[in-house]
Amino acid sequence: WREAGLSDETFLTDLLEFLIWDDYAFTWRRTTGYFERLTPEQAELCFAYLNRRTIELRALDLDYQSEKALTLLGQVAAEQESFLMFEDLARRMAAREWERIILLADRAVKASHTELAERVFETALTEGDHLELLRRKNEQLRQGKWDPDPRK
Repeated sequence: WREAGLSDETFLTDLLEFLIWDDYAFTWRRTTGYFERLTPEQAELCFAYLNRRTIELRALDLDYQSEKALTLLGQVAAEQESFLMFEDLARRMAAREWERIILLADRAVKASHTELAERVFETALTEGDHLELLRRKNEQLRQGKWDPDPRK
C-alpha cells in the first residue's frame, strides 16, 4: 500500500471495512496472522477504528456487521497479544460466537497465561448460542487438557 501512495490509516481502515462487509471474498479465512505484522501504531489505529465501528454499526441496527467488527477487534488483539484487552472483549463478545472466544483463550494459553484464558471463558459465559461448547472448552482448560479444536 505504501508503493501505491496510501497512508496506513487509509489502507487499514479500507481493509477493515472490507472485512466487516464482505464474507466470501478472497480474504475469507485467509487473514490469520496478518495483524501480527502490524506496528504498535498501526494496531492502535485498528483498535480505535474497530471499537468505533462496532458501536456505530450496532446503533444502526446492523448487528451482524457489528459482531464481525467485534470479531476482528478480537483477532487484532489476539495477534498483537494485547492481553489487557482480552477480558473486556470476552465480556462484549459473550457466547454469541465460539471461535473468537477460543482464539483469545488459545493465544493466552500459548503465552503461558492460563489464568487469563480461564477468565476469558468465565467472562464470556453469560449468554449466547454457544454456551455449552464454551463451557466444555473451559472445563477442558481447567483440567489441563487444553485443545482449541472445538470437536475435541
